[in-house]
Amino acid sequence: MEIYGFCYGNSVLAASEFIHLRSYECNMVNRNEATIVQLMQSADWIRSDSNQTELRMPKNSGSSLCVLSWLSRSSPVLPVQTERFLAAAQLGQATLTLGLPTDWAVKCDGAIHEQLHRCLVFVSGPIPPSLSAVASSRISKQWDRQQYWFECLRTAMIRMRDNGETLLTAEGTTTHRYAVRAADLFGIPVVRISCVTPSRRQTSRTWLKSLVRLAEEIFNNSSIQVLVSPPLDGVVHSGLPLADQLVATLADRYVALDVRKGGHVHAVIQRRMHADPANGKTFVVLPDSLEAKVKPASVHHDLLAQGAVGWHLRRDPATVTPIVVADKWPSQIETPPVLSVKDVQDEPWEFLGHWTRANPQAWPDQTEQERIDELLLSQDRNGRSVLATLIRILRRELLQASSRTIRSESGVVCFTEVPPWEWPGRRTFRPHLSRWDFEPYGIAIRKQRVKQLGGRPVIYGDEAKWQTLEPEDHFRFQKLVDDTDGIDWTSEREWRIPHDVDLRLLADDAAVVIVPNQEVARQLTSISRWPMLVLDE
Repeated sequence: MEIYGFCYGNSVLAASEFIHLRSYECNMVNRNEATIVQLMQSADWIRSDSNQTELRMPKNSGSSLCVLSWLSRSSPVLPVQTERFLAAAQLGQATLTLGLPTDWAVKCDGAIHEQLHRCLVFVSGPIPPSLSAVASSRISKQWDRQQYWFECLRTAMIRMRDNGETLLTAEGTTTHRYAVRAADLFGIPVVRISCVTPSRRQTSRTWLKSLVRLAEEIFNNSSIQVLVSPPLDGVVHSGLPLADQLVATLADRYVALDVRKGGHVHAVIQRRMHADPANGKTFVVLPDSLEAKVKPASVHHDLLAQGAVGWHLRRDPATVTPIVVADKWPSQIETPPVLSVKDVQDEPWEFLGHWTRANPQAWPDQTEQERIDELLLSQDRNGRSVLATLIRILRRELLQASSRTIRSESGVVCFTEVPPWEWPGRRTFRPHLSRWDFEPYGIAIRKQRVKQLGGRPVIYGDEAKWQTLEPEDHFRFQKLVDDTDGIDWTSEREWRIPHDVDLRLLADDAAVVIVPNQEVARQLTSISRWPMLVLDE
């Protein structure tokens, strides 16, 4: 019994006939009509000097033409790498088809067939039953504002696991990276789709060559790989993304976490509902606000009217943990003083300030995957607000260096000569960095101590200035004016230390904590041994 093959939809191709395809981007000199045989020859699957008469596909009594087994039977000598690939494919029950395999083809409409009949599809193993997918329109990079989204994703994945379902996901879709990680954490099997967009470097020929080159990685992967080649004729489809279409079409159960009206996810859900409006297995997560879900003009109302099932995750307020500031210094007899701007404004300001920011993504010492795990497992107790960042600094007594916005590879900790009472008036949002500058939270260290720790003033200049700097001064360089929006960075009067700053080395009078008001000051006195400077009069 053949367990892998080459078929076109549900139809049987004439065994004595070559499959002709037009102009299929394989870097051949002649881009006229060519056969699959020629494509395989150009990709080094079969010898270029093979007799094409011998390579004509024989008749098959089944419903498809089994090219992989045909290769092993019909070609007298195959390249070693092809023989190894065929052996691994047979062992793993892999298939290679023109268009989708028969079992999946019956689920698809004409639009998908129109795209895929020009593509090769490799499936690395048997497709399990009960495929479930989670989809979403694009979400903000401010992950701390997406807690409901992550809670819904976590709940959907846990239900998937409990129901014995398999995750169906596609690279390039919004949910892919998060869903794959959740599947790994919760022990859910995965079917992963990868659709390749044609380019000068990625053609049907290079795609076929990569199958052989990456065979070991493909067959040893714990997930089932569904790899879709670029169109053999090189013509790019301009409609909905193929990845989104395939997930919505092939999933038995489909959960949309967030749907933007008129977006790709909205469109593929509508097509899914049109194909089978009564299947009861298309779910749309309703907004966190109960009032928002019933608005007649909303996209959710529209999809529910077409047959989708609404899903609202009930959240228990008691489970939402507020920021808790525990006592860090139980032996501390006196709390640090709380100062006002009036107490220090008339004196020379001998400190350099470091303002903190909200940090919705990974901390400097945290990988992106660790941050995603926190969100998926609901382990982010204190959030990532600007206050939470300051609390983390005070608890750990550490300022961590970062190289995100500087040219030097070494990380730095940044300070400013601008006195804190001017920060509120300078507070501004930097769209290109998605962050605020001059936040009214932070810590200031005596300038002399900053110098002792290796801190130096920034050197502002242009490319010519950079070229004159010694390597040890590269960390100090800052472009004078931003090319994007013309920001004059000299106004920040910046200093930098080229490494982490261990705050444990600072005396109790060597620093001051900057806070916006008395309420925050009262929260932080239990975890700070340095005075508080309150900016709000």
